[in-house]
Amino acid sequence: MVHRSRRFNILFPFIGGLLCGTLLVFAQEDTGRRSTGLSENPKVKPEDEIFQKEAREELWQDVVDSKDISRDQEKIPDWQARWELARLLGYQGKYTEALREYRKVLNEKPDKTKIKIEMAHLYYYKGDPEKAQQLLSEVNERETQDLPPAEMIILGKILTAAKKYDQAIDIYKTIIDKHGPRPQVRYNLARVLSWSQKYEESLEQYRKILEKRPADRNVRRHYAQVLKWAGKHEKAAEQYRKSLEDTNNSE
Repeated sequence: MVHRSRRFNILFPFIGGLLCGTLLVFAQEDTGRRSTGLSENPKVKPEDEIFQKEAREELWQDVVDSKDISRDQEKIPDWQARWELARLLGYQGKYTEALREYRKVLNEKPDKTKIKIEMAHLYYYKGDPEKAQQLLSEVNERETQDLPPAEMIILGKILTAAKKYDQAIDIYKTIIDKHGPRPQVRYNLARVLSWSQKYEESLEQYRKILEKRPADRNVRRHYAQVLKWAGKHEKAAEQYRKSLEDTNNSE
Protein backbone atom coordinates (compact mmCIF):
# COMPACT_ATOMS: atom_id res chain seq x y z
CA MET A 1 0.00 0.00 0.00
CA VAL A 2 2.83 2.30 0.78
CA HIS A 3 4.44 1.81 -2.62
CA ARG A 4 1.14 2.45 -4.47
CA SER A 5 0.57 5.65 -2.53
CA ARG A 6 4.03 6.94 -3.36
CA ARG A 7 3.59 6.06 -7.02
CA PHE A 8 0.26 7.94 -7.16
CA ASN A 9 1.80 10.96 -5.51
CA ILE A 10 4.55 11.00 -8.10
CA LEU A 11 2.18 10.57 -11.14
CA PHE A 12 -0.55 13.02 -10.05
CA PRO A 13 1.41 16.25 -10.64
CA PHE A 14 2.59 14.94 -14.00
CA ILE A 15 -0.95 14.05 -15.18
CA GLY A 16 -2.34 17.36 -13.87
CA GLY A 17 0.31 19.33 -15.71
CA LEU A 18 -0.38 17.45 -18.93
CA LEU A 19 -4.12 18.17 -18.72
CA CYS A 20 -3.54 21.89 -18.04
CA GLY A 21 -1.19 22.14 -20.99
CA THR A 22 -3.72 20.51 -23.31
CA LEU A 23 -6.49 22.85 -22.20
CA LEU A 24 -4.21 25.85 -22.69
CA VAL A 25 -3.45 24.82 -26.27
CA PHE A 26 -7.17 24.43 -27.06
CA ALA A 27 -7.89 27.84 -25.56
CA GLN A 28 -5.15 29.47 -27.62
CA GLU A 29 -6.42 27.84 -30.82
CA ASP A 30 -9.99 29.01 -30.10
CA THR A 31 -8.77 32.55 -29.45
CA GLY A 32 -6.82 32.45 -32.71
CA ARG A 33 -9.91 31.40 -34.62
CA ARG A 34 -11.92 34.25 -33.13
CA SER A 35 -9.28 36.87 -33.83
CA THR A 36 -8.80 35.79 -37.46
CA GLY A 37 -12.52 35.24 -38.08
CA LEU A 38 -11.94 31.56 -38.93
CA SER A 39 -14.91 29.27 -38.46
CA GLU A 40 -14.98 25.82 -36.94
CA ASN A 41 -17.39 24.78 -39.65
CA PRO A 42 -15.56 22.02 -41.57
CA LYS A 43 -17.47 22.89 -44.74
CA VAL A 44 -15.91 26.38 -44.88
CA LYS A 45 -12.40 26.47 -46.22
CA PRO A 46 -9.83 28.64 -44.41
CA GLU A 47 -9.14 30.63 -47.59
CA ASP A 48 -12.89 31.43 -47.88
CA GLU A 49 -12.85 32.87 -44.37
CA ILE A 50 -9.84 35.02 -45.24
CA PHE A 51 -11.55 36.38 -48.39
CA GLN A 52 -14.71 37.22 -46.40
CA LYS A 53 -12.65 39.04 -43.79
CA GLU A 54 -10.89 41.07 -46.51
CA ALA A 55 -14.23 41.93 -48.10
CA ARG A 56 -15.56 43.20 -44.77
CA GLU A 57 -12.46 45.35 -44.32
CA GLU A 58 -12.79 46.79 -47.85
CA LEU A 59 -16.47 47.64 -47.25
CA TRP A 60 -15.66 49.46 -44.03
CA GLN A 61 -12.83 51.33 -45.75
CA ASP A 62 -15.22 52.41 -48.51
CA VAL A 63 -17.66 53.76 -45.93
CA VAL A 64 -14.91 55.72 -44.20
CA ASP A 65 -13.11 57.07 -47.25
CA SER A 66 -15.88 57.41 -49.83
CA LYS A 67 -16.77 60.94 -51.00
CA ASP A 68 -20.49 60.10 -51.31
CA ILE A 69 -21.92 57.57 -48.88
CA SER A 70 -25.62 58.50 -49.10
CA ARG A 71 -28.16 56.43 -50.96
CA ASP A 72 -29.53 57.62 -54.30
CA GLN A 73 -32.88 58.66 -52.82
CA GLU A 74 -31.06 60.75 -50.19
CA LYS A 75 -28.97 62.76 -52.63
CA ILE A 76 -29.55 66.54 -52.80
CA PRO A 77 -29.02 67.83 -56.37
CA ASP A 78 -26.74 70.80 -57.05
CA TRP A 79 -29.58 73.11 -58.08
CA GLN A 80 -31.45 72.50 -54.82
CA ALA A 81 -28.33 73.07 -52.72
CA ARG A 82 -27.71 76.34 -54.59
CA TRP A 83 -31.34 77.37 -54.01
CA GLU A 84 -30.93 76.87 -50.25
CA LEU A 85 -27.69 78.87 -50.37
CA ALA A 86 -29.47 81.72 -52.17
CA ARG A 87 -32.21 81.74 -49.54
CA LEU A 88 -29.71 81.88 -46.68
CA LEU A 89 -27.85 84.75 -48.33
CA GLY A 90 -31.14 86.58 -48.71
CA TYR A 91 -31.99 86.05 -45.03
CA GLN A 92 -28.66 87.69 -44.18
CA GLY A 93 -29.43 90.72 -46.36
CA LYS A 94 -26.75 89.83 -48.91
CA TYR A 95 -29.10 90.51 -51.80
CA THR A 96 -26.54 90.85 -54.60
CA GLU A 97 -24.91 87.52 -53.76
CA ALA A 98 -28.28 85.86 -53.25
CA LEU A 99 -29.61 87.05 -56.61
CA ARG A 100 -26.47 85.79 -58.34
CA GLU A 101 -27.14 82.30 -56.97
CA TYR A 102 -30.87 82.54 -57.75
CA ARG A 103 -30.10 83.34 -61.39
CA LYS A 104 -27.96 80.19 -61.64
CA VAL A 105 -30.80 78.11 -60.23
CA LEU A 106 -33.30 79.74 -62.58
CA ASN A 107 -31.10 78.95 -65.59
CA GLU A 108 -31.29 75.28 -64.64
CA LYS A 109 -34.94 75.32 -63.54
CA PRO A 110 -36.65 78.04 -65.62
CA ASP A 111 -40.15 76.70 -64.89
CA LYS A 112 -39.87 76.97 -61.10
CA THR A 113 -42.41 79.66 -60.20
CA LYS A 114 -41.31 79.73 -56.57
CA ILE A 115 -37.78 80.80 -57.58
CA LYS A 116 -39.09 83.77 -59.55
CA ILE A 117 -41.29 84.89 -56.68
CA GLU A 118 -38.44 84.67 -54.17
CA MET A 119 -36.21 86.63 -56.53
CA ALA A 120 -38.92 89.27 -56.88
CA HIS A 121 -39.00 89.61 -53.09
CA LEU A 122 -35.25 90.25 -53.01
CA TYR A 123 -35.40 92.84 -55.79
CA TYR A 124 -38.15 94.60 -53.84
CA TYR A 125 -36.10 94.65 -50.63
CA LYS A 126 -33.08 95.73 -52.66
CA GLY A 127 -35.05 98.78 -53.84
CA ASP A 128 -35.77 97.69 -57.41
CA PRO A 129 -39.57 97.22 -57.64
CA GLU A 130 -39.55 97.44 -61.44
CA LYS A 131 -37.29 94.41 -61.74
CA ALA A 132 -39.39 92.63 -59.14
CA GLN A 133 -42.56 93.30 -61.08
CA GLN A 134 -40.91 92.15 -64.32
CA LEU A 135 -40.25 88.78 -62.73
CA LEU A 136 -43.79 88.57 -61.39
CA SER A 137 -45.18 89.25 -64.86
CA GLU A 138 -43.76 85.85 -65.86
CA VAL A 139 -45.71 84.12 -63.10
CA ASN A 140 -49.13 82.65 -63.72
CA GLU A 141 -51.80 84.54 -61.73
CA ARG A 142 -53.36 81.29 -60.54
CA GLU A 143 -50.04 80.20 -59.05
CA THR A 144 -49.69 83.41 -57.02
CA GLN A 145 -53.14 82.87 -55.48
CA ASP A 146 -52.00 79.57 -54.01
CA LEU A 147 -49.16 81.16 -52.04
CA PRO A 148 -49.23 81.56 -48.23
CA PRO A 149 -50.83 84.88 -47.15
CA ALA A 150 -47.53 86.35 -45.90
CA GLU A 151 -45.98 85.89 -49.34
CA MET A 152 -49.07 87.26 -51.05
CA ILE A 153 -48.83 90.42 -48.93
CA ILE A 154 -45.27 90.93 -50.14
CA LEU A 155 -46.47 90.45 -53.72
CA GLY A 156 -49.08 93.12 -53.13
CA LYS A 157 -46.40 95.49 -51.87
CA ILE A 158 -44.18 94.76 -54.88
CA LEU A 159 -47.03 95.43 -57.30
CA THR A 160 -47.96 98.60 -55.42
CA ALA A 161 -44.36 99.88 -55.53
CA ALA A 162 -44.33 99.20 -59.27
CA LYS A 163 -47.64 101.14 -59.53
CA LYS A 164 -49.49 98.06 -60.74
CA TYR A 165 -52.44 99.03 -58.58
CA ASP A 166 -55.13 96.87 -60.16
CA GLN A 167 -53.02 93.74 -59.72
CA ALA A 168 -52.20 94.69 -56.13
CA ILE A 169 -55.90 95.22 -55.41
CA ASP A 170 -56.69 91.75 -56.75
CA ILE A 171 -53.98 90.23 -54.54
CA TYR A 172 -55.27 91.92 -51.37
CA LYS A 173 -58.89 91.01 -52.11
CA THR A 174 -57.86 87.41 -52.68
CA ILE A 175 -56.13 87.31 -49.30
CA ILE A 176 -59.26 88.62 -47.56
CA ASP A 177 -61.52 86.19 -49.39
CA LYS A 178 -59.34 83.14 -48.74
CA HIS A 179 -57.79 83.90 -45.35
CA GLY A 180 -60.20 86.30 -43.64
CA PRO A 181 -60.15 90.04 -42.92
CA ARG A 182 -56.78 91.07 -41.52
CA PRO A 183 -56.40 94.74 -40.48
CA GLN A 184 -53.03 95.11 -42.20
CA VAL A 185 -54.36 93.70 -45.45
CA ARG A 186 -57.45 95.94 -45.33
CA TYR A 187 -55.20 98.93 -44.67
CA ASN A 188 -52.99 98.11 -47.66
CA LEU A 189 -56.05 97.58 -49.80
CA ALA A 190 -57.63 100.87 -48.69
CA ARG A 191 -54.49 102.81 -49.58
CA VAL A 192 -54.11 101.24 -53.04
CA LEU A 193 -57.78 101.82 -53.78
CA SER A 194 -57.38 105.50 -52.90
CA TRP A 195 -54.34 105.83 -55.17
CA SER A 196 -56.45 104.32 -57.95
CA GLN A 197 -59.02 107.07 -57.21
CA LYS A 198 -61.54 104.45 -56.12
CA TYR A 199 -62.43 106.61 -53.14
CA GLU A 200 -65.72 105.03 -52.07
CA GLU A 201 -64.23 101.54 -51.99
CA SER A 202 -61.24 102.85 -50.09
CA LEU A 203 -63.41 104.63 -47.52
CA GLU A 204 -65.43 101.46 -46.99
CA GLN A 205 -62.24 99.55 -46.11
CA TYR A 206 -61.13 102.32 -43.71
CA ARG A 207 -64.50 102.27 -41.95
CA LYS A 208 -64.26 98.50 -41.42
CA ILE A 209 -60.82 98.91 -39.88
CA LEU A 210 -61.99 101.71 -37.57
CA GLU A 211 -64.91 99.59 -36.37
CA LYS A 212 -62.37 97.17 -34.94
CA ARG A 213 -59.68 99.73 -34.09
CA PRO A 214 -61.39 103.05 -33.19
CA ALA A 215 -58.36 104.29 -31.25
CA ASP A 216 -55.97 103.93 -34.18
CA ARG A 217 -55.23 107.61 -34.90
CA ASN A 218 -53.01 106.96 -37.90
CA VAL A 219 -55.69 104.96 -39.71
CA ARG A 220 -58.25 107.67 -38.87
CA ARG A 221 -56.01 110.36 -40.36
CA HIS A 222 -55.55 108.39 -43.57
CA TYR A 223 -59.31 107.97 -43.64
CA ALA A 224 -59.68 111.74 -43.30
CA GLN A 225 -57.20 112.26 -46.12
CA VAL A 226 -59.24 110.10 -48.51
CA LEU A 227 -62.42 111.93 -47.44
CA LYS A 228 -60.70 115.15 -48.45
CA TRP A 229 -59.68 113.69 -51.85
CA ALA A 230 -63.28 112.62 -52.35
CA GLY A 231 -64.39 116.23 -51.76
CA LYS A 232 -66.02 115.50 -48.37
CA HIS A 233 -64.29 118.27 -46.50
CA GLU A 234 -66.58 118.55 -43.48
CA LYS A 235 -66.32 114.83 -42.74
CA ALA A 236 -62.58 114.97 -43.29
CA ALA A 237 -62.27 117.80 -40.75
CA GLU A 238 -64.37 115.84 -38.25
CA GLN A 239 -62.04 112.82 -38.54
CA TYR A 240 -58.93 114.94 -38.16
CA ARG A 241 -60.51 116.54 -35.08
CA LYS A 242 -61.21 113.10 -33.55
CA SER A 243 -57.64 112.01 -34.19
CA LEU A 244 -56.42 115.03 -32.21
CA GLU A 245 -58.73 114.65 -29.19
CA ASP A 246 -56.22 112.86 -26.97
CA THR A 247 -53.53 115.33 -27.99
CA ASN A 248 -55.75 118.33 -27.13
CA ASN A 249 -56.63 116.88 -23.73
CA SER A 250 -52.99 116.45 -22.82
CA GLU A 251 -52.08 120.06 -23.65
